Amino acid sequence: MNADELKKADEIVRALRSYASDCGDDDAYHQCTFAWICDELDGNAPKIIADLIDSLNAQLTESQRREKAAVELVSKIYHTADDGFCDSCREIVNMIDAAREQEAVRKEKRNLMYSKIGEITQFSEIPWGKEIIITGQVGSGWYWNSKGVFIKEERGCRFRDDCGVYTQFAPGDFISLNVLQKTQTGEEKHE
Repeated sequence: MNADELKKADEIVRALRSYASDCGDDDAYHQCTFAWICDELDGNAPKIIADLIDSLNAQLTESQRREKAAVELVSKIYHTADDGFCDSCREIVNMIDAAREQEAVRKEKRNLMYSKIGEITQFSEIPWGKEIIITGQVGSGWYWNSKGVFIKEERGCRFRDDCGVYTQFAPGDFISLNVLQKTQTGEEKHE
């Protein structure tokens, strides 16, 4: 969880604890979301839910701490050992390398920044065969910062994104797209 999520969870817990102290004291009690469960739990549902959120947050924090410690330990071993790993250890080392590469890709994607360089609102504005980045809708497809190519063939018109997924559309279909370009990498977001 990042700092904003923890702050929101703390606010929810405070509100539930506050509500628990007033639970059953007003006429709105019978319209309350928790009323049915409060009856089952002797009016303690908000307190129990708040305690559960606190407990889950503590478990998550501890789990993240253990995960970080394990990665640090394995990294130390990995960096101090020579290339004489057994097959099992080599597999673990390869998994660590793959995880590091995936994390690097995730960080890069989180930090991408785009600027709008144009719009496509009608069929005649489509740049056929040119790789572009789009956000918006064409036909039944919705795209968000998607790189791809518009293709026009006898079989019809399509947009193929960089994952290889096609969306077919016709000249009369709805088109509302922003054309983007990658402009810079933003500051790293702390989690």
